[in-house]
Amino acid sequence: TITSVAFSADGKTVLTGSTDTTARLWDVTTGKELQVLKGHTNDITSVA
Repeated sequence: TITSVAFSADGKTVLTGSTDTTARLWDVTTGKELQVLKGHTNDITSVA
């Protein structure tokens, strides 16, 4: 479940935080996942 969303200043990417303990970077235009950021041990409830 996605719990938080933040857009980049240029609007080209979006970062999501979720209950699977990952943050994911997405390309807004294509909808493709660019990167998965792992390492958290708890839900990610806020991204900026």
